[in-house]
Amino acid sequence: MAEINEHNIYEFILQGRDREVIKYLYKKTFPTVKKSLLRKKASREDIEDVFQEAVMGLYKMIMDHKIEPGLNICGLLYTISINKWYNLMRKNNRQVLVDFQEDESYHTLSEEIGDWFLAKSEKNLLNTLFVQIGQKCIEMLNFTIYQDLSMEDIRYRMGLKSEASTKMQMKRCREKLWEQIENNPEILNRLLEYV
Repeated sequence: MAEINEHNIYEFILQGRDREVIKYLYKKTFPTVKKSLLRKKASREDIEDVFQEAVMGLYKMIMDHKIEPGLNICGLLYTISINKWYNLMRKNNRQVLVDFQEDESYHTLSEEIGDWFLAKSEKNLLNTLFVQIGQKCIEMLNFTIYQDLSMEDIRYRMGLKSEASTKMQMKRCREKLWEQIENNPEILNRLLEYV
């Protein structure tokens, strides 16, 4: 019988080996979620609640075949947990402590791109822009722009080796995006019509 790991969680759930999966997820992912949310001043009770809801949501998504096999399940669970906590904070009208990066160009880029995502029609324009920078860069920019995640959180989700390599990859992604913006002024002009 195979031992559970990050790559076979999907199959274990479909085989009904829930106890092994839950034990593994609590051992592997919960400490990272807890650490991230404690930094954001979450209560231990809220952390446990959102993680449990996230595990149940993940389980349902797998059983309903809404997730493709081979996806980073631990990273997805981490993302779901953090998003559920943000939703809980919004629902309870509580302020959220956000760990912003100190890089000034990051803030400028975040504000400019964040403002662009206001309407669905803009997404098609942005997809035209983003198709050239690659899926990994899109994910990484999404984590920084929309989810305001720290480099440590992004490193964990993306499976990168160190925070330094994460920062370097982020810098390259921003440079690729700026290059695309400079090379496609007509797309930028159309996007600016929405602002």
